[in-house]
Amino acid sequence: MPHNVFFCYSQKDEAFLQAFRVHLQPWEKADKLEIWRDKDKVKPGQRWDDEIKQALTEIDAAVLFLSPDFFATDYIWDVELPALVKAREEGRIQLSWLHLRHCNVDHADRAIEIALDGEAAKSIKLTVYQGLHDKNIVIADPSTQRDAVYAKAAANLMALLSEPAPERSAWLTAGRQSSRPKPARAPGNTVYELTIRLTLRGSQLSREFFHPYGRIPVNSPPWPMQAGINAFEILFGSQETCDAVLGTLWGIDLAPPVRHPVRVRIQANAPRLTDIPWMSAAWEDHLLISYGWTFELIRETAFDATPTYPDVTLNTPCSVLVIAPTQTPDADAHVRDLQERLDHAWPVYHEPPHRVRDWDSLQRTWRQRRPRLVYY
Repeated sequence: MPHNVFFCYSQKDEAFLQAFRVHLQPWEKADKLEIWRDKDKVKPGQRWDDEIKQALTEIDAAVLFLSPDFFATDYIWDVELPALVKAREEGRIQLSWLHLRHCNVDHADRAIEIALDGEAAKSIKLTVYQGLHDKNIVIADPSTQRDAVYAKAAANLMALLSEPAPERSAWLTAGRQSSRPKPARAPGNTVYELTIRLTLRGSQLSREFFHPYGRIPVNSPPWPMQAGINAFEILFGSQETCDAVLGTLWGIDLAPPVRHPVRVRIQANAPRLTDIPWMSAAWEDHLLISYGWTFELIRETAFDATPTYPDVTLNTPCSVLVIAPTQTPDADAHVRDLQERLDHAWPVYHEPPHRVRDWDSLQRTWRQRRPRLVYY
C-alpha cells in the first residue's frame, strides 16, 4: 500500500506545493506514495471540514509548508496543526516541514500548545521536528537553488517514510513476533550535539568528531568510500568508532545510538557527500530520526565558529579559576556547564571552580592562590 502523506499548506503557497510535488511523481506513479490535499480529495457536495478531519486520522505522515500565510490561516492554526502535532507526539505519524518564506518559525508565538492524555498541556515549536531540508534555507530566497532543495527534500521524505513512527510498531505489526525487542530511548529531553567533519580524497574518506568541548580523540583511519553503503556507515565507519564517539559524548560505555537524541552537524568537502540523504541514516534497521536525531550540513565558516585547540594532558586535577562577571550573558550557565565538565573529567576531585566577578576580587584571588587553569 502507498504511504499516505498529508500536505498542510496555505492556498497562497499553491505554487510551491506543485513545484515540490513534481519531484515526488516517480513515487506517486509507482504507487508508493499518495498525497492528500484538499483540492484533490474533497469532491463537490462533500463537507470539506469532515473530510479533512477524517484524513487527519488516516495518514502516515504530514508535511507543513511554512510561510506567513501558513501561520495566518485560522483553520491550519485551530484545527490541522493541533491534530498533527498531537498525532506526532503520540507516535502515530511522522511530521516534517518545508520552509517556504521567512516567517519567524522559531518564535515562541509560533509554538503549538497541546495536551496528551493524562499529561499537562505543553508548548511545542515546529522546528523540534526534523525538516526536509536545512532549516537555514528559505526556498523563496532568490539565491536558493529550488530544484536541488526540492529533490533532496523528496528523497528525505521517502526516507522518513521508510519505517513506522516509533510508537506505531505494536499495532502496525499486530500478530507478528519480532526477533528482538525494539531498543528503548533513555528518559529525558537532553539533545546532545556532535559535529562530524568528512573529508573525501579520491576514494578515501576521513572523519573527525567534535563535541561542544572540543575534538573527540578516536582512531578513525581513512576508509574506502564504496557504492551501496548506508549513511550511518559513512558517518561512523565501524561500530567500534561509533561506540567510542557516543561513549565520549554521553559519558557511558556501549550505549546503542538510539539511546539519546543527537543533533549532528556535518561538514563535507565534496558534493558526493553533501548529496547523501542523511535523514535515512539507520542503526540496525532503526531509523535514527525516529529517535530524535537530526542532521544538518554546515559550511566551513560555520564550523570555525567552534574553534579547536591542542589537547593538554594534566597528570593530576588542579585548581580552576573562572572569570565570569555577573552582567555577562549566560554567565551562570557557563559556570554550571564547566562544573559538569570537571565532574565528568575528575570524578573523585570535588573542589569546585573558584569564580570571580570583578577586577578587585580577581586581584585578591590572584595574590592568595595561583590557579593552574583559568576560564574566562
